[in-house]
Amino acid sequence: MAMLMAVCATAVTATASSGDDNDGGLFAAGSFAMNGREVLLSSYAGSPVLVVNVASECGLTEYMYTRLVRLARAAPQLRIIGFPSNEFGGQEPRSSSAIRAEMAAAYRVTFPLADKIEVNGARAHPVFKWLVAESGGEDIAWNFTVFLVNGDGRLEGRRRWPA
Repeated sequence: MAMLMAVCATAVTATASSGDDNDGGLFAAGSFAMNGREVLLSSYAGSPVLVVNVASECGLTEYMYTRLVRLARAAPQLRIIGFPSNEFGGQEPRSSSAIRAEMAAAYRVTFPLADKIEVNGARAHPVFKWLVAESGGEDIAWNFTVFLVNGDGRLEGRRRWPA
């Protein structure tokens, strides 16, 4: 947790524009659906964002959601978006609305949980296609891979948790 907090603190303080040209990065990757409604990624511009593929029946679920909720409270300027995926061992079998309700009740999750998506392959969501490409092209291996994006939309890092 301390390492995650330190990495995020660095990104939070390093969000001022460097003056380099920027193609919009993550914020130009379009949108995601939440409760069947489109959420534009451009609405997150100017804020550091932590993007995480999540699952509710993974052995890491309690560990990671507890820490993500704690991080969201400790660093309110950091925007967290959870993307449920059933790709790894069928560990996210519920509907998107059931996932949101269960995680809110079990862990007091208040950060956005997108509608369920795929994170790898031809059917991967555009957000994850961009994140994977920007981080070297290696497919996501399991649940709770964390991507940190700065306020300019540039990828700062990728980490598989717990490491």
